[in-house]
Amino acid sequence: MDGEEVFERTSQKYADCRTYSDSGRIEGSLGIVTFKTFFVRPNLFKFEFNRRLLDQDTSGVIWSDGNGLYNSYNHDLDAAPSDSFSSLLAEIGSAAQEASSLVPMMLMPDFAGENALANAGPYESVEHTSIADRSCHRIRSTCSEFPFKADLLIDSLGYKLRRMIIEFNPELNSQVIFTDVSFDREISEDVFKLKHS
Repeated sequence: MDGEEVFERTSQKYADCRTYSDSGRIEGSLGIVTFKTFFVRPNLFKFEFNRRLLDQDTSGVIWSDGNGLYNSYNHDLDAAPSDSFSSLLAEIGSAAQEASSLVPMMLMPDFAGENALANAGPYESVEHTSIADRSCHRIRSTCSEFPFKADLLIDSLGYKLRRMIIEFNPELNSQVIFTDVSFDREISEDVFKLKHS
């Protein structure tokens, strides 16, 4: 299977799942971010993060409860960031780190911006490897004009992203490490019911 086929299968899995959740960590030039994502199709979504850059910590939640789109930074639950999922996805990238918006864009491809992973291709196979005893495809984007290079490690059986290395330029890069990825697991709607004004 070539890199484009691997990416297409992965992309389809994320676009078609009924529910999705993950947790993980981003390490890179712009600090360290820990995150959790929850999604129930069509419009329940929550992205929680903690970001540490130098000696400054920022925490936040960006979410949709099915009726509105909201954000909260440092536990201040009072802002509605936008009126569209496209703006919500952009908010994730600017609030946490740009790489943090890439999986939410795969979950909601109709609202993804031009910097989505789907636009970074074509993808080529680099090698077959493993992470924590799980066999993984490793594929790499090849579009030299794209704003970043993507190096993706994808579970060979479940087509889950295990790791992404996103290089914006030689001095600016992010490694996204997923520690828990689940498709189609039951997620309570209470997860998305945060207080806001």
